[in-house]
Amino acid sequence: AKKATILSDKTRLAIEDHKRSIKRFTVGITTTVGSYLVSPVFAQYCNENPGVHINIITGNKEKLYDMLESYEIDWAIMEDSIPKKDYTSILLDTDYLCLVVSPNHKFATQRSVSLHELKQEKFILRSRNAGTRVLFENHLLSRSDNIENFNIVIEIDNITAIKELVASNLGVTIMSYSACKDDEASGKLVVVPIENLSMMRQIHIVYNNVFSHSEIFKDIRKIYSETN
Repeated sequence: AKKATILSDKTRLAIEDHKRSIKRFTVGITTTVGSYLVSPVFAQYCNENPGVHINIITGNKEKLYDMLESYEIDWAIMEDSIPKKDYTSILLDTDYLCLVVSPNHKFATQRSVSLHELKQEKFILRSRNAGTRVLFENHLLSRSDNIENFNIVIEIDNITAIKELVASNLGVTIMSYSACKDDEASGKLVVVPIENLSMMRQIHIVYNNVFSHSEIFKDIRKIYSETN
């Protein structure tokens, strides 16, 4: 019933938009990827294509797949996507997770730190179902280690809040480099390599095969590559 109602509403809106030559897209983005990473891309695309409206919704991968299934969103941008039947996945970017500390933290002047050293630190991390958290935990498991061996003092899904807490030297964090590269460039935060630990991730565009405007993704990828 929910899917039928959504489809009915979207059909009525599509008819009205067609009359006014408007293309309207609803995009789901995982909190891990963050709207800050792609919002400028969408803004430029809309500027170059008058009449296009893009609405951004955030959520975890499970929520976004449910919304794709019920046609609540037209496509999604998410990390390390596992393509499902009836969906197409397009690689948008390759990113990596890194250790982030305050410029006033003792690690800020070190060339690298070990996992053993990190176990003595206070961590501020995303919640357990967040993509970056899952990827970090999986890499620890691959090293025969466990997140339970680390001192997590705060769990919060607001990336801006995490960066502010870390900048205030209240803890260290693990986050995607794309989320903190501007803060590193400005000197607000410092990225420190972790010895023998590389945490790469991929960012994908995922859409249902019935989506009829897949040509948009060529332009989105082109603008993304030019702005990132």
